[in-house]
Amino acid sequence: MKYFGGCDVGSTYTKAVILDETGKICADTTIRSKINSEQSARIAMEEVLGKVGLASSQDLAYLIGTGYGRNKGEHL
Repeated sequence: MKYFGGCDVGSTYTKAVILDETGKICADTTIRSKINSEQSARIAMEEVLGKVGLASSQDLAYLIGTGYGRNKGEHL
């Protein structure tokens, strides 16, 4: 099964989602953003990846970032 991820890092909230290849939402989260946007993205992604049982974002077929911190998390 292929999984696809998205992470939106805003100044107040960070949202992350994992979809399966049929487009079904498998996991999602919304957390309060931290001062460091990369840390916010990492925390949110680790949470949704864990819910799906994936070890890292490298296990995703595709990952997109949006929002204020979209260019900060190149190393997720």
